[in-house]
Amino acid sequence: MPDFESILEEAPAKMALVNLSTGERLEAQFNPERLEETLAASYARQKVPGLSHTVKQFINTEDLIETFQLVFSANGLGTAAQASLLDARRFLMALCYPRLATSLVEGGGAPRALFVWPNFISISAVVTQLRFRYERMSKAGPPTIMIVDCTLEEIRDSLLVSEDVRDNGTERGGT
Repeated sequence: MPDFESILEEAPAKMALVNLSTGERLEAQFNPERLEETLAASYARQKVPGLSHTVKQFINTEDLIETFQLVFSANGLGTAAQASLLDARRFLMALCYPRLATSLVEGGGAPRALFVWPNFISISAVVTQLRFRYERMSKAGPPTIMIVDCTLEEIRDSLLVSEDVRDNGTERGGT
């Protein structure tokens, strides 16, 4: 597994996803125009007879969800750009399948990805949904434009508390 800190030191100027199992990186051809973050706190709602309101007891904070759109274009850039577009497609799809070399249930899921948007976000996440749209097919067959809607959910292996979020936001460091 690649060193988390060295990946952050090499952070690109553009948004990137890094496969934390292989160290392979996919840099956005164009930074997404929009990023949506969803965060929710879970509460148990207890109804106490005779009380004028529902008592809410904190359970946990749900995982941070990041949703964005990536656009890749090989228009007028030749076959190498088309190959790069198709490689980006394979990279993203591979983040949704379990790794071959795992024999334990614990490590048997799809690889984690480091989601990096320089000076804004660095979280360990899993890809939970991809939606591909292809436009302008080339004469050879492959598309020259690929639009990918991506949904990532943060994965944390340690306690994250209010003070950490207040101090660092979504730049998690060594999560």
